[in-house]
Amino acid sequence: MKLSISLSEEDVALVDAYVERAGLPSRSAAIQK
Repeated sequence: MKLSISLSEEDVALVDAYVERAGLPSRSAAIQK
């Protein structure tokens, strides 16, 4: 299933920071956590 959402730039930055800290391969992997 594909899901599209709209996030503010701040929320995208938060997800990107989490991806980097957790060593995840993608934003999708972060959302699945």
